[in-house]
Amino acid sequence: FDETTCALTISGNGAMTDFKPPYGAPWSSYGHRSKIATVAIEDGITSIGDYAFSNCDGLKSITVPDSVETIDGYAFYDCDALETVTLGNSLRSIGSNAFYSCNQLKSITIPDSVETIGSDAFNDCDALETVNLGSGLTSIGSYAFYNCDQLKSIAIPDSVETLGNNAFYYCDALETATLGSGLVSIGEAAFSYSKLKRIDIPASVQNIGKHGFTCCYYLEQLVFLGDAPAIGESAFGNCAVLAWYPAGNTTWTADVLQNYGASSIRW
Repeated sequence: FDETTCALTISGNGAMTDFKPPYGAPWSSYGHRSKIATVAIEDGITSIGDYAFSNCDGLKSITVPDSVETIDGYAFYDCDALETVTLGNSLRSIGSNAFYSCNQLKSITIPDSVETIGSDAFNDCDALETVNLGSGLTSIGSYAFYNCDQLKSIAIPDSVETLGNNAFYYCDALETATLGSGLVSIGEAAFSYSKLKRIDIPASVQNIGKHGFTCCYYLEQLVFLGDAPAIGESAFGNCAVLAWYPAGNTTWTADVLQNYGASSIRW
């Protein structure tokens, strides 16, 4: 740790140790944790351990090298000055709560190498305006972007198969969501309380969890591109919306239409 520049350099080879909260990392000693402004992780490190940089209140930027394959749970938890994150092109997974409550983070680009985003990974990042998801992503965990209330649009790549429960819950500025053609499952309350105006449900979707789109008060158009997915309770509750399904598709029976919410959905 350089006391003059407040820069921390991490060097070595292999996986970083998993630390225990609140102050298990060696750079927590002597009050360094609150002083750290930048972190340079040198090539050779393959993972960033649990709680490695949690609560580093002065940390403003981080560059993750291409050698890193995993960012473990709570790695940058509550780094509330963190503005810039650059992720390397070998990263495969982002752990649960990894960037929870990083309140100054405005944008994040997820490389194509990343396959999973864990639960609560970007929960409560309330300055987050731009999220670019890579083409290798297969799952987005529960509460992953919960309460990201500056996020206005999201494009889910075709590679994603599952959206976890509450994944974009209370993203109350979210106006546009594009769902990829490989999506199979939309979790409970995944988009509740968003400002979506239109949503196209891909033909690949087999189920929509309960309250999936509940209280999307601005939703005007709902377009189903394939068979009728199984839906949970009040999947479209409190949505006064005009909906379409493919002409001649026999899975859209009168009972199915009634179950979807005859009182609020106009077919």
